[in-house]
Amino acid sequence: MWNAAAGYANVRLQQLPVHNGGPAEVHSPSVVTSPDPPQTTQSVLPYPGYNHPLRGEYVSVMEMFDEWNGTGNYYNIPIAGGIAELNRRYKSQWRRRYTGAQKTLFSRVQRICQSILDRIGKGESKDSILQQYNCFYINDAKGTPSLLVLVLQARGILSKQQRNRNPIAVDGGSQEHS
Repeated sequence: MWNAAAGYANVRLQQLPVHNGGPAEVHSPSVVTSPDPPQTTQSVLPYPGYNHPLRGEYVSVMEMFDEWNGTGNYYNIPIAGGIAELNRRYKSQWRRRYTGAQKTLFSRVQRICQSILDRIGKGESKDSILQQYNCFYINDAKGTPSLLVLVLQARGILSKQQRNRNPIAVDGGSQEHS
């Protein structure tokens, strides 16, 4: 019995001699060919900024803040409004292929930049906040966003995040919340 699905997947050509010229291609009678999909040389992204990596190694907090907001040297990179706008529009979908390390870096940069924006919203000067954070970044955090978060937490500027420690109900009943 002939399997149509297998027939479309397998293409066999036979070379037969032709008396007038060269060999001719003849399809095997039990096999049907299907055309190959068109090849494209340009990759198509779902939207601008898809899977855009954070720089990671920042010279200053100002550089980190500029990348987050799409200002300064990062004007409209990857889109107008920077990383913050990507996050607002697409939530976590734009960075779904991030590695664990990239996710951690994103989380740290987000917390730092959100802290700066919160303080600006309370009326503090952007320049004084960036100067203070940059001093901590260079002197105490050795130029790493993860250590800067720890320094800001130790100084009481940034609150520590509480992990969601919801116990799983084993008996199928209600869960206890403490």
